[in-house]
Amino acid sequence: MISDFEHFQPSLRKETLDTIKEFGFSKPTEVQKVVIPAFLDRKDVIVQSQTGSGKTLSFLIPLFEIIKRERESIEKKEVYGIIISPTRELAHQIYDIAKIFCKHFNMTIGLLTGGIDISTLEEEMKKGANIVVGTAGRIEEVIVNKLFELEWNNVEVLILDEGDRMIEMGFSQSMTRIICHLPKQRRTGLFSATMPKELNKFVIAGCRNPYKIQISNDNTLTPISLANEYCIVPYEIKMQTLIRVLKESKDKKIVVFVLTCDQ
Repeated sequence: MISDFEHFQPSLRKETLDTIKEFGFSKPTEVQKVVIPAFLDRKDVIVQSQTGSGKTLSFLIPLFEIIKRERESIEKKEVYGIIISPTRELAHQIYDIAKIFCKHFNMTIGLLTGGIDISTLEEEMKKGANIVVGTAGRIEEVIVNKLFELEWNNVEVLILDEGDRMIEMGFSQSMTRIICHLPKQRRTGLFSATMPKELNKFVIAGCRNPYKIQISNDNTLTPISLANEYCIVPYEIKMQTLIRVLKESKDKKIVVFVLTCDQ
């Protein structure tokens, strides 16, 4: 039984272990114990797991491991890994985590989402993007229109995160077009809290003999420990209340969501 990250087979690279150490994690979650070895064993994976199960690391770790093993040299304009998310907010979260991996693996990374004008993206992409994190619509636009002189013919890993939400939000055609423009010889990971029938066509189009994994404690796929609380306050004391809550919860990990960056 895998008890820590040092005991995975095949073993993880030093760069990966250093990244995990920087995050402060010591033991893998259940989904990580199953998904990481399967992905590293050159299998496509379809993963149905709970919210808060640790799935982000379960695809980021093998993504970087596979790229490093397959590529003797890294060219900054070549894209080796793609992670597609349903929303800008989720893409930003994954991007921030993946940046830490890129620092240790000496790779470049790019964020492609809506809400950022093309000229700004073009300036950012001059730095290169071995890893691309973004939303389906924007990534489709960049690939189909061949923007930013990025090379997509060497993609090693494609990750579709929260596939059910992407279906619900109407990104079916965008995902199909993206898949059609990528090399068939790649690893694909599809991660979703639920598995609606509409996802089957992406399994057929994007995965080769996938290894199906379901990690859940109950039929609702919601962790028992996940609690939801809310507080209704007047607008003028919203920030004051947020600061108070943050101070009271200073020993916990917290993510604050806002409507826009300006706010």
